[in-house]
Amino acid sequence: MRRPSDRPSGRTSDRRRSDDHLAGRGTGAAGRGLSAAGLRTGAAGRALAEHRSWTTGLVIGAAALNLVLWNHPTVGAVALVVCVALAVLIILEMLAATATLTRPG
Repeated sequence: MRRPSDRPSGRTSDRRRSDDHLAGRGTGAAGRGLSAAGLRTGAAGRALAEHRSWTTGLVIGAAALNLVLWNHPTVGAVALVVCVALAVLIILEMLAATATLTRPG
């Protein structure tokens, strides 16, 4: 029988979850700010919010395909593709967060 003291502490998984939550809080705050400024994303924003995993997968897949089809990718090219993909993911997340705050009607 295992005692509670025999279990692993799980500190790394707790830290990882709090980092993910921190990123979500940041994009959520930016989305609330955009919503307060008057930005309305409508049906497109709601679709982004409903299909976050699909849009994330499409952006990562497009970045990977870009690198695979590039003739001679350099370190700079890889860094550029990664930075553009991250920027697109951040923008899409903020737009999705804006849409979840607006109510149709």
